[in-house]
Amino acid sequence: MFAVLIALAGCGVACGGANSASSESCQAAPTCGGDLSGSWQIDSECLSIDSPFEQPECQAAIRDVSVAVSGTVRYAASGTDSSAGTQTSNVSYQFAATERYSTPCLKALGFEGPSADACHGLELLWSGAVSVSCAPQAEACQCDSADAQTNTESEAFTLAGHQIVTDGEDPVDYCRSGNRLVESASTGASRALITLHLQTP
Repeated sequence: MFAVLIALAGCGVACGGANSASSESCQAAPTCGGDLSGSWQIDSECLSIDSPFEQPECQAAIRDVSVAVSGTVRYAASGTDSSAGTQTSNVSYQFAATERYSTPCLKALGFEGPSADACHGLELLWSGAVSVSCAPQAEACQCDSADAQTNTESEAFTLAGHQIVTDGEDPVDYCRSGNRLVESASTGASRALITLHLQTP
């Protein structure tokens, strides 16, 4: 489930920045572990993405980031191993970001300034993970990124300490408290966090 959000967090400039409206509520979650068995409904989410820019001229390029996630995740323990089983997720998400590259920022990135060619160069540079559209606007290039998907998948998981481990993905920290579950994962200084409630045991 976290693969998509963490891909957005780590894919680069066109995926957001430190000015994310959700960043203040996306602090590190407790990692207490617990029993995951049951079907869980997603209640809330946040995606905090730190700017990947090293250039000081580009630190303010990221203007807005939003993400909305809904759906369910079911954890079914193995009949022979309580620390392993199958994770089945049916999750939809919508993502959007706005970036504004000023003339000094564009020059720091190797472009001559805001032009149709420079904006197209940004589209080529950041295309792939999400849909990106860039155009000249008031001495800058403005880029709008968006993506929306619905994913249904089942995969094996194991529990290692207070983490959920699945093949090919980074471990996810988790903490169950009563009928509430918080899962969080990070890449670098960026973080995705999802809060869920138990539907059925």
